[in-house]
Amino acid sequence: MVGAAMQQEEHLVWPIILIGRTKPFQPYSIHDKLVTYWNPTVKKSMGVDLFLDENKKRRRDKIRFHFPSLSASVVSQKEGEPAKPATYNISLETMDVAAAAFFLRHQPLQEGQTFELPVFTGKKTLPLKAHVVEKRRLKTRLGEKEAFLVLVRSSFDGNMMAKRDIRLFLSADERHVPLLIEAELVLGRLVAEIVRHEVGQIPPAATEQNLAK
Repeated sequence: MVGAAMQQEEHLVWPIILIGRTKPFQPYSIHDKLVTYWNPTVKKSMGVDLFLDENKKRRRDKIRFHFPSLSASVVSQKEGEPAKPATYNISLETMDVAAAAFFLRHQPLQEGQTFELPVFTGKKTLPLKAHVVEKRRLKTRLGEKEAFLVLVRSSFDGNMMAKRDIRLFLSADERHVPLLIEAELVLGRLVAEIVRHEVGQIPPAATEQNLAK
């Protein structure tokens, strides 16, 4: 979900909200929320707020990207423990995983294209490769749609490590709406299917406070 435009520090951003939930009675419960703050003018994420509630263990991570100094500041806090701040080096192309998906949506996709994106996980930067395989018809809850099949390969570890390429289907129109995601993770199988799509409103153009500020 993309929220209403908001001001974060000196930037006008769109909050992109991802929510992860396991089904009831699963042996490993997940109630996670990720909010990335997308700057539509420069097409970059300015930071991430991550709220993790996994198997009764809670943690909050606050990540802010500082592109002039090519650094990321991270404050991580487990429930009942003091916050732990840290700083990491990044490149000008670095983004978080949600921003990487939004970045792909803004590209003029064509069959055969391959993108390699540096994704910051909160402690390190790992490569994410996305290959546009083909265009095909896909049955969805919103009807049959023409879609691009994109195979995504990451180097993530832990519970989010993928056993094989993640299958991402994006609508073949100019919006590239995510229609279906299929992934086999160490934690288990993940399927995310579109159930509703509403066109949002584009906020009025604002003077861009550039990355040097």
